[in-house]
This record gives sequence, structure tokens and C-alpha cells, in this order.
Amino acid sequence: MTHLLPGVEGVVEDLPDRVYHSDVETLSSTGARKILHSPTRFKWDLDHPTPYKRQYEIGHAAHTLVLGTGSDIEVIDASDWRATDARAARDHALAHGKTPLLSKEFEQVSAVRDAALAHDVVGPLLRRDALVREASMFWVTGAACRARPDLATADWSLVVDYKTTTDASPSAFMKTVGTYWYHCQQSWYQDAIKHFTGNDPMFVFVVQEKD
Repeated sequence: MTHLLPGVEGVVEDLPDRVYHSDVETLSSTGARKILHSPTRFKWDLDHPTPYKRQYEIGHAAHTLVLGTGSDIEVIDASDWRATDARAARDHALAHGKTPLLSKEFEQVSAVRDAALAHDVVGPLLRRDALVREASMFWVTGAACRARPDLATADWSLVVDYKTTTDASPSAFMKTVGTYWYHCQQSWYQDAIKHFTGNDPMFVFVVQEKD
């Protein structure tokens, strides 16, 4: 399923993330923020999908390993992407919905995962029983909308959003929230959960440096 028809609502678990993000029939929080910034830019980005970006794939892989859900990771045994064979393997992985990483990049994101699990607060949070991981929500409220919270407790009383960054200090992340309007994303997710469950969930960001 790539999208739900207007008027159809539901919560879908185990929907591949690249399928979810390729949906052009519903509006995500990212799309809504782009429209607020510039409708023209929103339309341009819709017609021109983002090409491969190394830092994006590293963050994507960290998301998969830390949260325990997401696209499969394809480790490419190469020192960089300059060789033709390495680029071909990378493109093949992307075409099949996988996240390509060089061996050294996989070691990097594995260390990120280990650090998250070793954290006094984050580790127990990620190990909690009965977590809902990346459930895809589709609903209609004026426009056909979608949301995909990273993690939620089974009773939907708490939502966790995981972010990777270059500076996880509170002061730097406050600026990042303003730059990317993450407060709008928070409200979007909370509204989606309230729509389906009636709960008004608490919301926390887990912010981690990729290095």
C-alpha cells in the first residue's frame, strides 16, 4: 500500500519506510512545514526527489539500528564511493530499498547504537516492552494526512522522536528545532495520535551526535 484513498483512515504497521515516504497523495509534517515556508519549494521537492546524500544515509542507518526498525542495511566492502563497483553496489542497494554503508560507516553507526543503549535514560527507554515502532498513520482532516512516529508506548501515552545531529547540546538543538520547525512536527504527531486514540501524549526528543 502506498497511500490510502481520501476518506479512508487507518494505522498500518510494518509498512516499509521508503514506501511511506514515497507517498505523494497525503501530506506529512515535513510537507506541511515546506508549504508554510514556500509552496513553490514544496512543489519543486515533490517533483524532484532528493538524490543520494551520504550523511542522510548514515542518519537513516543510525535510526534503524537504534530503534530496531527500518530499512535493511547493505554493507559495502570498500574504503570510499569512488570506485565504479562500489557506486554500482550502492545504487543497487538503494534501488531495492536498502541503506548502503561503507564498512567504516557501519562501524560508526554501530558505535552510535551502542552509545544510545548504554545511556542511563535512553537505553531503558529503547528496551521497554511492547513499544510501537514506526506505525504509519493515515487520516483526513481537511487534507489527507500521514504521520509516522518513531516510537510510542503501547498505550500511546508517550511518543519518542529520534534525531541525529552534529551537536546534541541543548543550546544547539534549540536552534535546530527553530531551523527545521521540529515543534510543528511534534504537534503533528500528537494530533495524529489524539485523532486515533483520544490520548494527548507526552513527547520527547532523543538527540544524538553521529560521531
